[in-house]
Amino acid sequence: MSIPQLLRRIPRKGSLTAWFVLAAVIAAGAGGWWLSRGRDVVVATADVGALTPIDAKDIAMRAVARGRAGKPPLTKIDQVVGHYALRALSSGTALTSDDIGPLAPSGTVVVAVEVKVGGELERGQTVDVVTTGSAPKTISDALMVDVQTPKAMPRVVYVAVPRARAVDLATGAAVIARVP
Repeated sequence: MSIPQLLRRIPRKGSLTAWFVLAAVIAAGAGGWWLSRGRDVVVATADVGALTPIDAKDIAMRAVARGRAGKPPLTKIDQVVGHYALRALSSGTALTSDDIGPLAPSGTVVVAVEVKVGGELERGQTVDVVTTGSAPKTISDALMVDVQTPKAMPRVVYVAVPRARAVDLATGAAVIARVP
């Protein structure tokens, strides 16, 4: 039955309830249509390894259905290109802010470091890394990519350091100091 036919069947007087029911049916249909319409979001088009920079060839804009639970997907390519993937991303995954780390400086690699001492650490901070051992070395201006166990000690953090300095962190233990 079409909407004009429904309207003709509703009595003209005394049937306010029927008008409300009809309005609710129309609103529900419009809401379902709106939710089924896709919206463009950033989607991985290739598998991307954890803690690697995301390249433009690895992502694209795709329409996905609205109403997805959880964090809203990212809607701009420039929110993603050049940033670290914080976890392994599978092709077809709509990306959220939980998937993306800080912007990756060129010429750096990400190294896992067990931190013995350190203050409040957050993604995107610039830190100095001082290795422990008999011949301590300092790597200045390292980028904090991710903090896996933020409250526990010792904790594991991931820092981006110049490729040539990554070997200095081979001991695996370090003290991290915040750069003001």
